[in-house]
Amino acid sequence: MVEADFARATGPTKDMLSASLDALRSAGAKLEPVTLPPMEYDPLRVILSAEAAAAFDDITRDRRVETLSGQAPGDWPNSFRSSRVLSAVEYVRASRARTLLQRTMHDFMSQWDCIVAPYNSPLLVITNFTGHPQVCVPIGYIDGKSPVSLTFLGRLFEEGSPLRVAHGFQQATKWHEMNPPMNWVV
Repeated sequence: MVEADFARATGPTKDMLSASLDALRSAGAKLEPVTLPPMEYDPLRVILSAEAAAAFDDITRDRRVETLSGQAPGDWPNSFRSSRVLSAVEYVRASRARTLLQRTMHDFMSQWDCIVAPYNSPLLVITNFTGHPQVCVPIGYIDGKSPVSLTFLGRLFEEGSPLRVAHGFQQATKWHEMNPPMNWVV
């Protein structure tokens, strides 16, 4: 488990995460705290922006993007537009940094079968760049409606490990059978 990520939790989220770790231990998981190696991943967000812009390039070019909700500066439609003019040099430099991040994560993960982290761990962003398999499962709801999840992360090409651990967790709990109220849906 990524100790720092669990230590940052507060309030009801901390209680849910603590109960989840107890459920994993009860199910037979041997949990050891781990510390992620230093990894620089924020500069790589240019890759995510470019990939998102490429995926939505057709609607950006024909202006259907203007019909999407959320046209404020930080919203996706504006990200699609601005990413069309990214520097090729910036993208190549980010791609090189991505390779270094992939090597760092590969070396780190070679020590572990599965890493457990809360839903807001940096691992969620990191694995967007490295390709490590992960599965998120619910562990509760804040105020009965906002979901909180636990993430299980595995080695490259070893999807079975995080899936087995997540399945064991679900067998020890019932969160996957519960749903928040949907009375807000029109």
